[in-house]
Amino acid sequence: MKKYNLAASAIMVIACTLWITSCQDESDEFGSISPAKESTLESASGLEKSSLISTVNSTKELTKEWWKYVMSIDCDHNPVYNDPASPTASGQNGPVKFLAAPKNGFSSSNVIAGRTQMLVVPVVNALGYLSCDEPVFYPTAAQTLEQYLKTRAGKFIDATGHIKVILDGKQILLTKSNRIISDLFYFTSNPDLVDCVEPCVTGRPQAAVSDGYWLFLKGLAKGNHILRIRFDVSPTDPTDITYHIAVP
Repeated sequence: MKKYNLAASAIMVIACTLWITSCQDESDEFGSISPAKESTLESASGLEKSSLISTVNSTKELTKEWWKYVMSIDCDHNPVYNDPASPTASGQNGPVKFLAAPKNGFSSSNVIAGRTQMLVVPVVNALGYLSCDEPVFYPTAAQTLEQYLKTRAGKFIDATGHIKVILDGKQILLTKSNRIISDLFYFTSNPDLVDCVEPCVTGRPQAAVSDGYWLFLKGLAKGNHILRIRFDVSPTDPTDITYHIAVP
């Protein structure tokens, strides 16, 4: 299986969710843009405004649960570390559905969502945890483990540019509230991920911090919707994701 060499402290990148803050008409083509400035919430295609608001605590918990979900899936079926052929959000029939896509390159996924389900969609995010094979990258005496992991994950997110999100032809602009940084939590990975991620995912509880931009969608109108996400980790390494969302 293909292996991924991750950065020190094992920062993992994933196309993730954003909170909806503003929408404007947009063509189908992605252009090169800078991260959006703060703006007020306007109408979003097929969405109820009241459904877009969540408390900070609940959204932080959802981002942690998203990582626990993704890291529990084996290599062959993992939508992040495998090909887009893996069904996105399969088997999630409760009030929350976690969406996920390959962390780099171009991908397209089909999603079936209920009217009352909240879609937790990562736009770009990182998971910071200690590297097992690079002992030099550990907290200093002046840092707590949580502070160290937040710094490591945050450096990656800070370096990400040209973030763009479009829902049904309308651009969603992000604000500071779209970025969610968790406190320290523990995840247990599927032991199989050692073959497609790296040997530092042990299958035992590991401390981590999540950082990134997220989108939480609830109340999409009945019918078909297209959600597109694009960002650049570097000028030569763009990520372009399309979710085809069907609401019966």
